[in-house]
Amino acid sequence: MSILLVLVLIPVALHCAFVLRRKGTLAGSILIVDLGLALALAVALRSSAGWLLELAWWKELGQADTFWRMVTIDWLPQAGAGALGAL
Repeated sequence: MSILLVLVLIPVALHCAFVLRRKGTLAGSILIVDLGLALALAVALRSSAGWLLELAWWKELGQADTFWRMVTIDWLPQAGAGALGAL
């Protein structure tokens, strides 16, 4: 997790340095938004890595179809409810 944290914090540091060079000051809101985006990216990368690892395991067993059925059963009702709720 520490390497992932470093990888997502590098763009934050670069963006802050760019804003400081351009404007001469750094607003706290920019830093908060950048850190929030970095945290969201880290969570998304970690969860997608878990999904890819699980898919590779199911493929190794020769049961990739079962994996996709499980994903459909787990996610389709929530996605449908979310879409209905958005209307």
